[in-house]
This record gives sequence, structure tokens and C-alpha cells, in this order.
Amino acid sequence: MNITVTELKKNLSKYLKLAAYENIYVTNRGKKVAMLTNPNIDKHKVLDSLIGIIPGDTSLEHIKDERLKRQ
Repeated sequence: MNITVTELKKNLSKYLKLAAYENIYVTNRGKKVAMLTNPNIDKHKVLDSLIGIIPGDTSLEHIKDERLKRQ
């Protein structure tokens, strides 16, 4: 879910509750500037779910480059 900084300010408690179930991306002038997420999510479980999605020959540098292109 994407929300603006203004929307976050108006409804902070609402979005803190929602962040327990989904990532909330905060935008400022159309650019993502922050993310609210649940710190208790099992990161190993999430990583295990990605096995087979990311090709085995993908390098860390390639992933970083792709991520920077999206910003």
C-alpha cells in the first residue's frame, strides 16, 4: 500500500495497525521515502519463499542495480 506523508500524519494509528499485516510505503512528492513494516515477520521464512523466484545466477550487484533503478 502506498500513502503520502500527509495521509500518514493524519491517520498514524490506523497505518501502524495495518503495518502488522502488510507493508506501508510512504511517499513524498511521488517518491518512496519510508516503509512501515512488521518487525516480527520471520525473515528466514520470507527468504525461503523466494527460493526459485530469483534466478541462481543473479549477483548481489545486479540486485542492487535493479533496486536503484526503481527509485
